[in-house]
Amino acid sequence: ACRQLPSRCSEHLAPTMVALLVLNAKLKPPTTTEDAKHFETLKEALSKSTLLDDLLAICFQCKAVLTSGSELRQERRDQYLWILQRTVNALASGTFLSQANVDHIIHAVPDPFAVDETKLPIPVLLLGLTEAQYPCKTELECECLHSTLNLLLNLTHESKESCSLIGRHTDFRDLAVIVADTANTAKKKEDAHGAGTKTLSDIVNLVLGLLINLAEKDNAFSRQKLRALRIHSASKKKDEPFLHLLFRMSSICPSQEAAEDEGNDGDNNCTEVTLDMLSASNQTESSISTAYASILLGFLIVDDAECKQEVASLFADGEKTLEPLISSVNRFVNFLSTAGALTGAQSEVLTGLVHGLQSIDL
Repeated sequence: ACRQLPSRCSEHLAPTMVALLVLNAKLKPPTTTEDAKHFETLKEALSKSTLLDDLLAICFQCKAVLTSGSELRQERRDQYLWILQRTVNALASGTFLSQANVDHIIHAVPDPFAVDETKLPIPVLLLGLTEAQYPCKTELECECLHSTLNLLLNLTHESKESCSLIGRHTDFRDLAVIVADTANTAKKKEDAHGAGTKTLSDIVNLVLGLLINLAEKDNAFSRQKLRALRIHSASKKKDEPFLHLLFRMSSICPSQEAAEDEGNDGDNNCTEVTLDMLSASNQTESSISTAYASILLGFLIVDDAECKQEVASLFADGEKTLEPLISSVNRFVNFLSTAGALTGAQSEVLTGLVHGLQSIDL
């Protein structure tokens, strides 16, 4: 296990690093029935101890050091990033399908962790931690951002309260920038970082998943703010509605992107998600991004007449229609159902979204 530690460790940080190594090893995803029972026991023990609060404190202590503005040697910076990534990863494992631990974090008293006087709720502070980690320039930074987004996904998976807290306290601009930047530059950055890095397209899928959770569960704040959001488009050299960015993402498949790279028009109707597409390593994240963008776009327009009309008018041939969007969502839902990857509750929500889009009068 010690081989997983950084090549050099400060003496005062070493005990924390070793403890995090042990904790992450204990909380690794189960592979057997016996492991699953042990995993559930550990998650239950977390909610009855002070460990979740201790991990949160470490998170925000690391953030304070990394964002203090003081000059840090790369070696020391990497040590704090290492601690932050393992800490957030342990929190993500501990909150996976554990409503008790999710509730504990949502209602944790932020005073010991806040580095300013705003005293924001923990989910909002964690969103700020995510935003502070972008753009990520190294593999370790990408790993850290990936783990933080996984934690936020767990906190918003079944909790309307967590979604409402985040929606109330953010304008979503920084998350939208991650989506826009990654959509435009993922290939170049992945080539620069190498195959071992958590890909930026993988990170954008986590961001889209988080935005889907927020849009689905928080109509009062998240859905309305995302509808109104405008984001800078590098290709158009001006601001555009976030809805339009999602529309472009939901309308592009890997084969079209390849055609566009070669100067061709591509196939605008390529929205089907197939098993071959998802199993191909060089196409997986892009295919899922297309489906996630479609689902998010659907949630943002399904109960807003003006947005429905706006998106319906973006499709080709001047005909107002949402059929391509409905088809994209439907195919992904059918694929997940066939693969046994949907719970009953998730299937009900997505089926309801499809029915809502189909009932739209254009």
